[in-house]
Amino acid sequence: MRFGVSNIFVSEPFSADFREYESYFRQVWKNNHFTNSGVFYNRFKEGLESFLGANLIELFCNGHLALESILRFYLKPGDEVITTPFTFASTRTAIERVGAVPIYCDIEWDSFNIDVKKIEKLITSKTKAIVPVHVFGNCCDVAALKNLADQYQLKIIYDAAHALGVTLHNQPIGSYGDASMFSLHATKLIHSVEGGICVTEDQRLVEFLGCQINFNYCNNSEYTESVPGGNAKLSELHAAVGLRNLSFAKEIIDHRRVLYKRYADNFSGSPKHRMQALFDESGYNYAYFPIVFESVELLEQAIENLNAKMVYPRRYFYPIVPLLDGSIIGSNQLAFANEISNTILALPLHTNISIQDIDNISEVVLGG
Repeated sequence: MRFGVSNIFVSEPFSADFREYESYFRQVWKNNHFTNSGVFYNRFKEGLESFLGANLIELFCNGHLALESILRFYLKPGDEVITTPFTFASTRTAIERVGAVPIYCDIEWDSFNIDVKKIEKLITSKTKAIVPVHVFGNCCDVAALKNLADQYQLKIIYDAAHALGVTLHNQPIGSYGDASMFSLHATKLIHSVEGGICVTEDQRLVEFLGCQINFNYCNNSEYTESVPGGNAKLSELHAAVGLRNLSFAKEIIDHRRVLYKRYADNFSGSPKHRMQALFDESGYNYAYFPIVFESVELLEQAIENLNAKMVYPRRYFYPIVPLLDGSIIGSNQLAFANEISNTILALPLHTNISIQDIDNISEVVLGG
């Protein structure tokens, strides 16, 4: 039993034995090629294309700059973008940094994803895109979103930061929408320490992104001078870590599935807690285990009890994004997002914990 012996955090990076990476690092030093599309960058890119079932991808130094660069291609200052309030601050920041305006739509009570039925009333002449989030890796209603986007000629850019490896109807989740951003941050399912991916079928977008990541230094491109670029390249060392970690993808997902299902079994009969409704569990990546409490008081008591046992869950996403800067929102406008944000807790789920840990954590929470 780990209680009282070592900390258990909500997430921890996956890391194999250092020897698994050492030969890759030695090769980087031997090549003396540390950035700008080296051997490992290209091998990692090819591996991700296979893993994600994608023909066109671009790699970034982090997921935020991937999303921001995608938005910069499709939007101009003053454009409105409909998105979810129940997400990490990066989603809003990326929209605002390209000069666009985020318009928040409430979420579904059970899936925690954007409620497609509430989007249409928010569409104006300034609306140019929808940025849905596959929250905790749970698929959005992609068919309904596509129908709405087609009707109003809107772009769909998915924030798929949590959804690496997810499939829907046996199709890779990145195959939906105009583009998707995936995160390779250290706490994600597969990581390159820091990193991000754009997946798309839009050849012009890929060309634009290839310029954006390298100060717009690209040959024979219409984007060379049209939009200022920056430095968002993924280094060879990050690519080497990512490439090695990618080889463990099936093992990581299989282990997380076992842990997730143990949590689900433990909480299935509780009248004081409810779990996220998964759109298609057959293609889920089991990246997180969020639980909604009957009340804020129960949640706060659970945190206190877990912390006393050196267990540190996290309140994803609290508060909702529009409240981070002190904005005032109508009580009914984002009612579900507000309520869920106040009462949801992500319990520890990663490759460094065991079934016994899951049972111990569950016992503390259920004992409330």
